[in-house]
Amino acid sequence: MAHEFGHALHHLLSEKKGIDWAMVDRESPFTWFLQEGIATYFSTKMVSARKDEYFTFQEDLEWITFATNNKQIIIKEFLSDLTALDARAVYFEWFSINGGKRFGINRLAYFIAYEFIQSCLQELAELDVITLWRNINYQDIIYQQLAEMAKKNR
Repeated sequence: MAHEFGHALHHLLSEKKGIDWAMVDRESPFTWFLQEGIATYFSTKMVSARKDEYFTFQEDLEWITFATNNKQIIIKEFLSDLTALDARAVYFEWFSINGGKRFGINRLAYFIAYEFIQSCLQELAELDVITLWRNINYQDIIYQQLAEMAKKNR
């Protein structure tokens, strides 16, 4: 519930900031990525839970341990798929509850999207991160930030 409220708040704040919705490519994995990262970020502000519960909606230490310990590898594979696969295949592998064939774990895009938001918050004001898709080149910004994150040590 908090996650879905996060989506609504994301759109409301974007609207108040004057987003040109025609610029937002609704069919792009970059858009979905930003939306899920922001919704997860907001859900952590609204509900106190263990980190794994924000992604799996239940206790799952194995899931969060894998995601945390393999973050750079996961990001590299996600970036590779963004350039090699069509949007539907990216959705199924990275966002769908029925996906996750590569690592045997579904919805890993939610985790790296949240980590992406946390990384951006180190450099930008919160409202600028939340409304990142106001930038005409928001997809390039996301790709470049992820590429930097893939290089960093935990």
